[in-house]
Amino acid sequence: MTWPQTLDDFGPRFRQRGDQINFQVCPVCGDRRWKVYLAPESGMWICFAGVCGASGKISTSKETDALMEMLRPQPVKNEGWAAWPEVDFPETAWSCAGFNAYLRSRGIPDDGSDGLGLREGGIAHGGRAIIPFFDPAGRLVYWTTRDYCGRDHVPKYLGMGGKHPPYVPRYSSHGGRGSMSNGCRSLVLVEGPFDAIQVHQAGYPVAALGGTVIPKHFRSILLDMAKDKLVLFLDHDALAKAVRLARDLAGLREVDIVRPPKGKDPGDLTPTEIKEILG
Repeated sequence: MTWPQTLDDFGPRFRQRGDQINFQVCPVCGDRRWKVYLAPESGMWICFAGVCGASGKISTSKETDALMEMLRPQPVKNEGWAAWPEVDFPETAWSCAGFNAYLRSRGIPDDGSDGLGLREGGIAHGGRAIIPFFDPAGRLVYWTTRDYCGRDHVPKYLGMGGKHPPYVPRYSSHGGRGSMSNGCRSLVLVEGPFDAIQVHQAGYPVAALGGTVIPKHFRSILLDMAKDKLVLFLDHDALAKAVRLARDLAGLREVDIVRPPKGKDPGDLTPTEIKEILG
């Protein structure tokens, strides 16, 4: 029987569940049904498997502190962009081999000339790309990280705590190409940040939902951005979800559904391919 002392003792498979960290395997009883929860605020953990019920508190370490700070919920008011106070980048970033190659593989300049503010970091279990979220005034109000090593045992996306705003590439949110500071006639909605970056590079005002739903806490922001039309450009396998979203938005804005080629996500396409699809 192993009593967990550090974050690593819970094994590599974990995910964010609300304001807690949820682990697949209990190191005490071995149950693999995602019954272990750890509270970032206190470090207290508990296993809800019927054969166990063990609980305790883990000790701190630099890596544990970094992950817990990242998942610690941030108090916000759900009133448009005012809901998100300005934040700082995590201080635990360090150089990770392969970051620039990853950017190039996605068609993103690796010299910072795109102005998106992407940076590399090593938060929790290796290399992650840090993706900043800016409000229309250019303030950093949120950030998330994406594993760029293609590993199966860590979450693909892992962000700071609290509710996230829609991801809007920096030049789309304030000034420059495709500015949406005063709203635009048509807004493209995609699932993830890298989908949004590719659509942005094709020259379209875009926002990423962070999934296939529009949370109530930023629906008003999207409606303010798009004066006439919303274009749902989700992954190819999300047609049913796109139809549901279109129904939810019916009467609020004109809604078009556009699908990428079979087996592709918007983030897999070049700007030229996106222009051919969106017109």
